[in-house]
Amino acid sequence: MGCGSIYHLKQRIDDLERQLEEADEVVVLAVAALKERVQEVVLLKRERDDYKALAERRKEALVKLLEENVPMPPMIILDVHAAIEEVGI
Repeated sequence: MGCGSIYHLKQRIDDLERQLEEADEVVVLAVAALKERVQEVVLLKRERDDYKALAERRKEALVKLLEENVPMPPMIILDVHAAIEEVGI
């Protein structure tokens, strides 16, 4: 094996090491972006659960008003029933 071949092999190794370093940097950025997205999903789920709990409390209060025959305009009663069916709670 001649000196030229060894030189080319060393050059190729250097190129591959550089490419590996660049790939590592990309992976680090991708992992950081993924972790950020996971945190966003966790926050969105928590927010969804909070809204669902709020909807449940509102439904219970409205049902209680309906059961107690609290006078309400007919449109509000229809809206309440429609909202309960739509939300599915």
